[in-house]
Amino acid sequence: MRSFTLALALLGVLALGFVTGRGNPARAPEPHRSPCDLAVLPGGRLLTANHTADSVSLVDVRAGKLLAEVACGGRPSAVAVTRDGQRAAVSNLWSGTVTLLEVRDDSLKSVGEVAVGPL
Repeated sequence: MRSFTLALALLGVLALGFVTGRGNPARAPEPHRSPCDLAVLPGGRLLTANHTADSVSLVDVRAGKLLAEVACGGRPSAVAVTRDGQRAAVSNLWSGTVTLLEVRDDSLKSVGEVAVGPL
């Protein structure tokens, strides 16, 4: 009976550790991105404006993976791309700017930011 009680107590402690995350191997938590707008690109890719992360992500939908992410102004709220998918503009609600991006196959490059004033 005593070994049963000890085993039950050990299982409880282990379960508590895993529920609180203390028993899991060290792994950085994924940031909350909160995508609020997206633009479809050629080749099964998307650009997302990530409202809470102040970033833009390039996503390969077919592979289901994040290809690139770059910082932009405060609270990006909309994204637009050129017809060929090589350039993009992201409006940043809180900073009153538009971030200009160059879109490559698997990367993003910020090429400038234009101040447009508060909305």
